[in-house]
Amino acid sequence: MSANNSQGIYTQLPQSLSDSDSEHEINDLKEVQPGQRLHRTHTNGQPNHHHHLQFNLPQHVVHRVDKKWPKGFRTMSPARRLAFIASILVCILVIVIFLWVLPCSAHGTCPTRIGSWKVEHEGIELRGRINVINGRYKKSVNLALLAKKSLNSNYDGSSTSGAIALKSATGQISWFLPQVRTPSEMVCDLIDVNEDSVDDCLLLSEMGLQALDALSGVVIWHGHNTKMIISNMDFPILLPDLNKDNLNELLSVTDSHNAQHNKLIIICGRTGSLLTSFTLHMCDDINDYKYDDKLVLFNCFNASHNNYYKIHVGDLQKKIVNQTFPVQATKIQYEPQHETEYILSGHKLEVQNVGKCPDCHTNIGLVHLAKDNKRLLGWSRPRAYAMRPIPYSFKNTRKNAMYLKGHLNGFVMKLWQWTEAPSVSLNGSTIKRNALLEKVLLISFSDTDFQVINVSMVSITQLCFPTGLDCQPALMQRNDSLLLTDLDMDGAQELINYSSSYKCGEEDATCHLVSRMEVVQLETEMAKLYAK
Repeated sequence: MSANNSQGIYTQLPQSLSDSDSEHEINDLKEVQPGQRLHRTHTNGQPNHHHHLQFNLPQHVVHRVDKKWPKGFRTMSPARRLAFIASILVCILVIVIFLWVLPCSAHGTCPTRIGSWKVEHEGIELRGRINVINGRYKKSVNLALLAKKSLNSNYDGSSTSGAIALKSATGQISWFLPQVRTPSEMVCDLIDVNEDSVDDCLLLSEMGLQALDALSGVVIWHGHNTKMIISNMDFPILLPDLNKDNLNELLSVTDSHNAQHNKLIIICGRTGSLLTSFTLHMCDDINDYKYDDKLVLFNCFNASHNNYYKIHVGDLQKKIVNQTFPVQATKIQYEPQHETEYILSGHKLEVQNVGKCPDCHTNIGLVHLAKDNKRLLGWSRPRAYAMRPIPYSFKNTRKNAMYLKGHLNGFVMKLWQWTEAPSVSLNGSTIKRNALLEKVLLISFSDTDFQVINVSMVSITQLCFPTGLDCQPALMQRNDSLLLTDLDMDGAQELINYSSSYKCGEEDATCHLVSRMEVVQLETEMAKLYAK
């Protein structure tokens, strides 16, 4: 009896399970809820009616077999699960590194974010137009402009004139092309000479016209005819492709044999070679030429008249094919537009410079066109010259409307104002030293009011040499010393400004030339100004 009782209480558990048994039991566990009793059956499937083994499943056991995980993941141990998840994360990290980190190494190929910066370059005068050109690396841009060597050879004797490109992110030099003669003009958005999908620079000096690779500053070609380089020419304008080489041509004016400036020349855009030339004898001087709707328009001046003429581009093409073809110029009625009025968002800015500086004065006015030409501003400054203004317009966002007080439109302009200063002796000669103030003004307006803010003011020392040929820095090379553009394509505009000045010692009257380039984020700085 005791043996039977003992046998009823104790039932030997199997020491091993087959794969099928293990899978069967796991499937049974799927349907068990926390706290539910589990009945043990014999191997023949019949329940034990005398005694049965029962127990409650712990909460964590049920969680381990939750249906939401795949079957293979449910059967993993915690360590294997951790290793599996870590391997997936490592794969994602490798993809991110190869797509974004490695291409953005020290080579500057990452998208550049432009902040405010200021940098100085000694021994040169920055001048002329600011050109935004492509940099060596993807999504980088440079600022290309002219550089003139210091006229004070006693102190800055090693300086050289040429063309210079500065990195837009730092102001450091990207490339510099020295020139024997000081260049007079450079434009970098007219033509892609080498067809690398990047516009190249056209550089003009007394030595002639050159095409530069904008990425490196290397000379691609020099404007020439069959015998020599073409010199003493004006800056060219762009014409259509006239010789069927799939690249635009260039038209300019140079001197004829009788020293009159009345000879039209057409240069091949691909090679820089002269395609054709002809002299217009009814003109002593040709200027203000432009291309418009298959016509070349130009001003013809001589002792008896000052008129505008036109030439059809088809005649120029015939002249290239047949050098004996007679090109006819027809007199027209044409009134050129003078840049003294600038219209923006229902307002007109008037800028007028009168007289020869430093004995000059400037008149500036602001008119609200939408309110019966109401004059909002009108003032005159003696011994002053106003540079060409730059219009701006900001997005009409809630943030801009609040921080800028609704002044979303306006003009940025530079003003030179002369003050009295004594002469200073350099190199044994008397050289006139002029003291100036260079101001950057912000003229902003809304529908209800306007403001004039003095953004910056710096002192400039200008030296005028006894020959009377040059003053440095030169006034007329400052008309384009401001540029407003989005350098890093982030939707916000940067204001680029350069200036040049001599720095003179108090005792030995030694002066050396320094140029400064500055970039500021205009919207951010304006918000600070309005907050004050």
